[in-house]
Amino acid sequence: MDDINRTEVGNEETGRRENNSWIKRHFNYECYMTFLNGCYSCKWEAQQKKKPRRPLCCCSLRERIFYPWLIMSFFLSTILLFTWVETSNEYNGFDWVVFLGARIWFFWSLVLLSVIGILAAYTTMLVVLGFLLCWEKNELYLHWYHKIKPFFGMKPLSEADRERARNQKIPKLSELLEIARKAKKKVIFDLYTPPRSHPSRSSYIRLVVSVILDSKIEQHLIIWLPGSERDYVRSKAPGFQHIGRLFTIERLTKEKITRINVDYKNLFYNGLKEYKAANITINVYLVNEPWLFSLAWCSSIHSVTTDNIQVLKEINHPYYFMTPDFYMFMWIFLDILSAVFIVAIFYSIWLRESQSEKILQGITSYTETPSVRSLHEEVLRVEETR
Repeated sequence: MDDINRTEVGNEETGRRENNSWIKRHFNYECYMTFLNGCYSCKWEAQQKKKPRRPLCCCSLRERIFYPWLIMSFFLSTILLFTWVETSNEYNGFDWVVFLGARIWFFWSLVLLSVIGILAAYTTMLVVLGFLLCWEKNELYLHWYHKIKPFFGMKPLSEADRERARNQKIPKLSELLEIARKAKKKVIFDLYTPPRSHPSRSSYIRLVVSVILDSKIEQHLIIWLPGSERDYVRSKAPGFQHIGRLFTIERLTKEKITRINVDYKNLFYNGLKEYKAANITINVYLVNEPWLFSLAWCSSIHSVTTDNIQVLKEINHPYYFMTPDFYMFMWIFLDILSAVFIVAIFYSIWLRESQSEKILQGITSYTETPSVRSLHEEVLRVEETR
């Protein structure tokens, strides 16, 4: 019985040594555990000897409750990071919304991206460290510093940047129209209703039309977006190009609107095919990413609204563009490559089966020969006996 117990203990110790053999081959175990505990629990005292392995539920109740929350934070931060990266086309809109509330212009979208990225990396590190400590059957104790995400202020602007920001201003509508008149560029703008206390709340559209007409800009360069008082606008400025929203084709025809201004997300449904079939000009907003601009280009969209003109103006062809000859070449090349790949697979299978059959025949002949020889020897013995 003692021998059996010693054997079981020896087998258990051998199994433990085998489980940790990769650590001992590449690391000093005491340094390894000190590093894990230091990063996770902020306990950097060197461990002189390996602590006895404890059962799996060796942590306090508080730590056992907190660790699932840490895992949940890891998944949420990773999903949030992926979502925010995928919605990069909305960064300028997000910055604008924050500016309207805070009255401070800054790239808040990039700040949020940095914060989410740091949070995702930080929670990933803590989850991995906690898993390694659990694997080593070590007690979990997440330091309170890890349970609270301090973020310090960003680097301030230089004096030159501050001076440049102070001198910037939002142009008046009349100033914008003057620039567009000289450059003969089309103008499209949003027009929002003033607050109730504003003295021009009931006459703001007529005031805007008056400013446009006073600027002497050619009327066909004005793309009129507001939907209120269209009859008055048509009577005062018949040359304005009226643009509507994503209305039905029947409504657009009734209101004599041949242009629409739609959100870029509507591109992903059916490419707005029915509007293009009805000869309606389409403008898509807000397109800031080159890949989205390429998608609008390949979808035969007539124009886009963007805040990233310095990048999009350099694109002279869609990223997805292929000439017919190149498309034909890729098609034939991939067909040939696929045929060669399939033939190679079938040939390898046939070769393997042929080799297996030869080996099987060799084994069969080898096993049958001694049997025939022994049978012949047995017959000779019987005859000699007779």
